[in-house]
Amino acid sequence: MLKLGARARLARQSLLHQAAEQLILLASLIDEN
Repeated sequence: MLKLGARARLARQSLLHQAAEQLILLASLIDEN
């Protein structure tokens, strides 16, 4: 049970990290124009 929770938390964090990276990419593209 604990292991599943930790794995889910890790997955959620990596998803948030990916989303943040995409937002940063988008922002830099918008700034250039």
